[in-house]
Amino acid sequence: MKATKKVKIQQEYKAKKFFEPSWDSDEICSMSEIIRTLSWYNEHKADTDAAKYLKCDIQMARRYMTYAWIERMISRGFKIDGKSAETFSNMRESFNNEIAQIKLAQVKNAQKAQNVVSIQERVQSKTNEFIGELEGLVDEYGIKGSAKEVNPYQWMVDNEVKAMHASKIVDHFKKNIVELFDAEAGNDPDLVEGYSGYSKTRIRNIILCITKIIKDAERIAENQKVARKPRKKKPVPIEKQVSKLNYKERDDDFKIQSVNPTKIPGSSQVWVFNTKTRKLGVYYALDASGISVKGSSLTGYSTESIEKTLRKPDDILQKVTSGGKLVLRKIMTEIKSKGYELSGRINKDVIILRIV
Repeated sequence: MKATKKVKIQQEYKAKKFFEPSWDSDEICSMSEIIRTLSWYNEHKADTDAAKYLKCDIQMARRYMTYAWIERMISRGFKIDGKSAETFSNMRESFNNEIAQIKLAQVKNAQKAQNVVSIQERVQSKTNEFIGELEGLVDEYGIKGSAKEVNPYQWMVDNEVKAMHASKIVDHFKKNIVELFDAEAGNDPDLVEGYSGYSKTRIRNIILCITKIIKDAERIAENQKVARKPRKKKPVPIEKQVSKLNYKERDDDFKIQSVNPTKIPGSSQVWVFNTKTRKLGVYYALDASGISVKGSSLTGYSTESIEKTLRKPDDILQKVTSGGKLVLRKIMTEIKSKGYELSGRINKDVIILRIV
């Protein structure tokens, strides 16, 4: 019986502990009561609750957590006065000012978004202006029976019609000319009725005029496409070009080490030695632009580039690293082993002996 009573008391205490505080008295809360109640909220409530009480986002609620708890306490009957009330008033003012600034920024961003006109909208707006002017040309010349006087190409040049406008002009007038052909042939009763006030001669002149506009707009677009300068490729820094080159920095057995690979791009010769296979190789540039690096491979070298196995590496390697151009020219012919075509791959066993 005693154990059961003890459990019951613990349950009642636990339920009371997690029950949210409230205040039903007209008396002003003491500082100790305020602190004790704030501690309860800090222990049993989260930032999501604070955001709910203040009707704001969680990040802002985290900055005004104490203010959120006091607002909640007041809504549940707590009464504060004196210095505590002044502190709370300052919190409320700070919170409301920040909310006002956020709302003002949102309004300004919304207005800015409405005022921003996309590139596509600007292009279409300018194209509509051009189309209106060209339709005026059709009315002025085509209907009067003097389509030969129409020079849409010169008009587009004078008005600085761009290729992007010209292609849209073509699309617009192609639709118009299809309607005119159907009206002339009598294929569509509605179109026939719509153009019933036009003579056949008048319709033909309009068709001729629009045909000129389409052809000249296509020519404008094509000419500008041909004349457009190709975009210059931004040069890749040499350090970045050779960053993925997987080479061996040094080999103590052969007492050699690699030269700096940043000298490879644009070079005429690159001498390499595979420490695992004991093959000496030389890459010759294909043309004046020199040898290049792509990933962990060399590119831009000729088919004359070969490698040969060394029987006495020490003597030959010394000649490669310290010999002049005449010495380098004779090295491969002096090596009697069979020559093989190089693959361009540089791996962790390859020493970059020399770059010319």
